[in-house]
Amino acid sequence: MEVAVNVAVEESADFETVIAQAQRSGLKISSRYDALRIASGTIDKDLLRDLALTKGIKSVEEEREVRAI
Repeated sequence: MEVAVNVAVEESADFETVIAQAQRSGLKISSRYDALRIASGTIDKDLLRDLALTKGIKSVEEEREVRAI
């Protein structure tokens, strides 16, 4: 099952290198915000932990959908 995530990169890490490593970990990037050091995309839920352990990743947050009732 694929989940949508936002990935924040540490300030001291090279953004391009960390994003490349995240892609090798299974992240499929849909959008990038280089100035904010954030990338959005999807990843298989089973690979989420590996992504979070990637060197240079500050945080990985699963996107949540909010609906009005």
